[in-house]
Amino acid sequence: MQESVIYQEILAEGREEGREAGLIEGEQKAKEAIALKLLRAGMTISQIVGVTELSLEKVQQLQIQMETEEP
Repeated sequence: MQESVIYQEILAEGREEGREAGLIEGEQKAKEAIALKLLRAGMTISQIVGVTELSLEKVQQLQIQMETEEP
């Protein structure tokens, strides 16, 4: 019985960590989508970093991605 209780606690912790990781990943993807829209709208990289709280490097990567995707 004790193993079952410990197992259930570990399982519950794992599920919670998974939910938190999914939420963080979702927030990151949303910030990146917003940054791409702001880049297309002509906002500067430094402004986008300030608004989205993404790293300078990430916004620069998104800019390169955007430039290579456009015809």
